[in-house]
Amino acid sequence: VEFIAEGGDFHFMEMNTRLQVEHPVTELITGLDLVEWQFRVAAGEALPLTQNEIERTGHAIEIRLYAEDPLRDFAPSTGTIHHLRLPEPSAHIRIDAGVRQGDAVSIHYDPMIAKLIAWDHDRDSAIRHLARALAALEIDGVRTNLPLLRRIIGHPDFAAADLDTGFIARHEHVLLAPAAPASPAVIAAAAHRWLHDLPRHAAPSDPHSPWTLKSAWRLNGPAYQDVTFDDGTAQFDIRIHPAAAGQLTIDHAGASTTAAIAVLADDRLAITIDRLTTTLTALRHTDPAQHDHIVIFADGARHALRIVDPFAGTGTAHAASGLVTTPMPGRVIGVGVAPGDTVAAGDLLVTVEAMKVQFRITAPRGGVVTALSCAVGDLVEDGAELAVIEPAPRPITG
Repeated sequence: VEFIAEGGDFHFMEMNTRLQVEHPVTELITGLDLVEWQFRVAAGEALPLTQNEIERTGHAIEIRLYAEDPLRDFAPSTGTIHHLRLPEPSAHIRIDAGVRQGDAVSIHYDPMIAKLIAWDHDRDSAIRHLARALAALEIDGVRTNLPLLRRIIGHPDFAAADLDTGFIARHEHVLLAPAAPASPAVIAAAAHRWLHDLPRHAAPSDPHSPWTLKSAWRLNGPAYQDVTFDDGTAQFDIRIHPAAAGQLTIDHAGASTTAAIAVLADDRLAITIDRLTTTLTALRHTDPAQHDHIVIFADGARHALRIVDPFAGTGTAHAASGLVTTPMPGRVIGVGVAPGDTVAAGDLLVTVEAMKVQFRITAPRGGVVTALSCAVGDLVEDGAELAVIEPAPRPITG
């Protein structure tokens, strides 16, 4: 039964007489299979137990992994799941997942990807199991609320059960903060993956040619390779000096770091810097905008480092040009303007619906709508052009 509270008043919302998303919590603390019960009741059987016969043991917590971006007002995210590694199920962790690696997340369904449910004899122990499970979870290809979930679970007020519906807004500066900068271990892993993927330019029949080496060999000089990464906030240059026995020395931000790198299975690397070893996952993929990325999962955090092509054009932002694009894929359910209309900054242009959520696309500036590229019912991709707004012509004065 669902209610909403306002002051001292409670208002009825709905009652669900079927299984809901949270039923695994009940199953874990009672040891009962509610899905089986539903089938038995539907077949005309009586409930197997009465309420006073049901025993509860321990504490269970459930999280929902969603394809959404909390840093963009929880806008839904679509795309192909390039990489998915779920934690191992155990007596303390249950996983209900509806997708596999390689599946596509579309606009037509709810954005929930999976549920993780932790159980133990008390709440503190259940939180620790859930935190370890979230740290082991890796997903790439769509934006998710995983960073937010990890921060909620690790927040002291959550541990103290100081909770209400204003929890996220109250702790927004912590829960929705940008990702931390890449650590030396993350940079070393990205450098190793980038260096390993460099193309070979010599025929395989000549294994002794220096052009087949991954050692950054240079004639009459020390071996090194330069690369520029962009972490989404800034670009930074690094110089990689390969050494023997899987070691790299990396020059970055005026300092040099030497890392010993051991290649493990399934794209995993063990990076040792100053006798501290970090095990992480290093992947490489191209996003829908054809940007080449190295993606690192380390200590439960995802770091996407775009490889900057020094020969590519820099491009220009189109905000000043009056081009209006959609910030997410979806279906156009409303168009509030027509070509020739005069609009002010903030006026509603188009309404897009994705995954049961409606988003208002407003005018970034005042002017005249000179082009409209969508109609009600259209399916639009992320970044698709919707309209163009040009400055209004100045009146002619005599």
